[in-house]
Formats: sequence, structure tokens, C-alpha cells
Amino acid sequence: TNKMIFHRNFKSNAIIECSLVLKNNGIYPFYDMIIENEFEEDSDRDETVRLLLDLEKPFSLTFYALTPFPGTELEKIYKEKDVLPSVNPYEKSYKDYDEKGFYFQLCSIVPYASKYMAEFFFRYRKNGFARFILKLYFEVTKHRRNRRKTAQETQSS
Repeated sequence: TNKMIFHRNFKSNAIIECSLVLKNNGIYPFYDMIIENEFEEDSDRDETVRLLLDLEKPFSLTFYALTPFPGTELEKIYKEKDVLPSVNPYEKSYKDYDEKGFYFQLCSIVPYASKYMAEFFFRYRKNGFARFILKLYFEVTKHRRNRRKTAQETQSS
């Protein structure tokens, strides 16, 4: 997807190495991630999860939906490939993604869960029971993160 659609070249190993440098220097990185991309297949999403699993912790993720804003190259790509975007920039926000999706839930817990637990959910991603447990774990950690965020906002005001 990065090469064929967006003409971007990067190597996962370079990103992983950078995450180690950041950790060794006490830097807590925030990574931006496009979670809904109509041009990706599950195999592409699997590669993203593998990359996240290999990043040094701690880190945070901010999620976005791929949004073809009017007049951009991305809008042209959507039209050329006759793909309907999940996010209409005239109606919704680029933060309007589906929190019920497996990949969103899995990626959301990776920074907070043990590597073993995240790898378990990834390894058994086709198992209905594992997906159910992931959903429960996602909901619990989501509420914890929201409470922590609210507490931090209250302390800073």
C-alpha cells in the first residue's frame, strides 16, 4: 500500500531501531496511525500489527481514518481506483473510525498490554472466543485510559 498507492518507501527495521533510540534516551513517543484505509487488505493490517508489536514501549498511538480531502492527490487516487471512502470529509471527521473493528481494538491495546497478551490476540485473530476476550479487554483499558486522561486534565487545570 505504501509503495503502490502512496509512493512511500520505508523499512520497518528503521522504525523499530528508532523506537529503541527513543527509549534509550527517555523519550516517550506518540505515533500517528491511519487505522481505516480502503486500499489495505488484512495482510497489510497484519504487517502494521507486527510492527507495533516490535516497537519499544512505552509509546502512545493516535488513530485516524484515511480521509480524501477535496483537491488532494488522495482524492484523485480514490477516483482513479473507483473506491468509495469510508469517511466523507464533508460529513465526518478524520477521527471518525470504527472502534468495533478487530484491528482498531488490537492496535489500541498494544501500547498498554503485555507483548505476550497482544501477540496472543494477534495469533488467534480468527478465533471467535479470542476476539470476544479482546473486545472485553479493549473496553476495560479504554475506560481506564479515559479515567486517567480526565484525572490528568483535572490536575493541570
